[in-house]
Amino acid sequence: KLEELEDQCCGCCPAMTYQQRIVGYCACIFVSFCLTIGAATRLGELLAGDPAPFAIFYTLTNVMAVCSSFFLSGPCTQIKKMCDSTRFIATSVFFLAMFATLFFAFYSGLPGGAQIGLIVLCVFIQWVALLWYTLSYIPYAREYICTCAQECCYDSCCRCMKGSDAA
Repeated sequence: KLEELEDQCCGCCPAMTYQQRIVGYCACIFVSFCLTIGAATRLGELLAGDPAPFAIFYTLTNVMAVCSSFFLSGPCTQIKKMCDSTRFIATSVFFLAMFATLFFAFYSGLPGGAQIGLIVLCVFIQWVALLWYTLSYIPYAREYICTCAQECCYDSCCRCMKGSDAA
């Protein structure tokens, strides 16, 4: 059944030349960049209590960025990479955060401050998930980040313990 879905997906996207793939990638990245500017110009609306325009632009920015990657490796290959065991959690968190961003933007049952706070939190989660996903392509990058974070936490804890011992 997975092979059938893959054949259908690949059948929808005919083989492209290297130049066509680069043009498609650049076009999507350009649209994504324009949407990023659009999201940035709507930060004021978000803070004023109208989160929908910002949430839509920011989420579409990420959707276009994902679409751009389809041009580089092909949609089937990219989806397989996204669902690989080393990237599945980051991919899932990324897409769930995008959905949650839009959900909180349009859900009217929250007070304005909570709604804005949740949207900002979802945007931050999207960013972290995308960063973690990207780091999976760099050998040992995730391990290095984890080691650095552990060292920072350990150093901070040691300083706090020494400070409380002196008191």
